[in-house]
Amino acid sequence: MKKVFNTIAVILLFATISCKKVDVDIAEPPTEVYFISFKADGVQKEFRKEAVAATVLPDTSGIYTNLFAAYQSGVGSNNVQISFLLLARNSPNIPATYQDPFKAVTVGGNKLPQAIITYIDTPGADGYQSLGSISDFVGTPTSLYPNLFADAKVTITEATSTYFKGTFSATAFRSNLSSQKRVLTEGKFYLPRY
Repeated sequence: MKKVFNTIAVILLFATISCKKVDVDIAEPPTEVYFISFKADGVQKEFRKEAVAATVLPDTSGIYTNLFAAYQSGVGSNNVQISFLLLARNSPNIPATYQDPFKAVTVGGNKLPQAIITYIDTPGADGYQSLGSISDFVGTPTSLYPNLFADAKVTITEATSTYFKGTFSATAFRSNLSSQKRVLTEGKFYLPRY
């Protein structure tokens, strides 16, 4: 027994003396938080819940679809949120500007807005949306909505394999009462890419 104990003691002593300090690189949690921030009628807003950017490959018309979104307190179609739908023939892998009244024209000749911004500011209420598809190619509203205009603009300033960064602005009109609007300014986003 004493022989076994001495052998173990020698092994432990040898192990302790011969051990070298090994630097282990433990990844720190990211300090950056994904977000969409903006001013709605001059009031600062910032959404950090479920912030996401997703790209759908081109459809049969060659149009890429990008969806950028974030929520104030949690996911849900009736929750307070902001989202952008970006449509274009160019890949979202490069910095670009998406703008309404400019349109992404499909193979069939349909004119789709390059940018549609939706903002829901009250849970369960009708939201606000940039003019989008109800304007013609030059942004002139249809006769049904004579007071509306198209000015949504989303600029992707950085596009990597893991995130998007950029800016945005728009005038968004209430979906059930077009005389009400929200002016969205100083918009910024930093979103993880999925």
